[in-house]
Amino acid sequence: MSTRFIYPPPKDGKPFRLSLGLRELDPANWIEAGSDLVKQLKQRNELLDTKRSVVFQEVAGYEEAALTYARAIKDNLSKFHSDYVVTGDQITHKPTGISVNLLEDHPFVQLARVITEDLCLLSYEDSTWKLVAGVVVFPSRWKLLEKHHFALYLVAHYVALVALLNLIQAQSNWQDLIHANLNLIEMVSHL
Repeated sequence: MSTRFIYPPPKDGKPFRLSLGLRELDPANWIEAGSDLVKQLKQRNELLDTKRSVVFQEVAGYEEAALTYARAIKDNLSKFHSDYVVTGDQITHKPTGISVNLLEDHPFVQLARVITEDLCLLSYEDSTWKLVAGVVVFPSRWKLLEKHHFALYLVAHYVALVALLNLIQAQSNWQDLIHANLNLIEMVSHL
């Protein structure tokens, strides 16, 4: 198992403590395309065609919010990513020739055909954030079908728990493993 991380935990000498939070991301970095982009797009399109109900879920009534979100991504592709041609609501990924129109299907499904980012739409209702639409193709350790319209904190705790279990499994330093186990016990006690 690889212990290399794209976004590694900090190495500031303090015990690792998983925490979730939000921070502003430079718009130029919203969309990341790796060296395997073409291969991933092919796989994503296949899954969207054959397993749509597994990788895409939505709650009715949020279509306008989803389109607004999708158009922000479309504008970002136009401004920062030269491998895309954007005309109106039409997006074409030049290297693959894949072309979609945001208005011809749910905009998240259309975007998921030309970018490798998973997309989730949240709505603040009844004093909590809820997942109301999403395309989660891969990689994933949780199923979108089980989480749509869930309170966000439940999804976040589940994802955090899985991430921590993966970290524990990858540990080769026993001292770090002990700290990770203590954090896991503390996290589970708060669920």
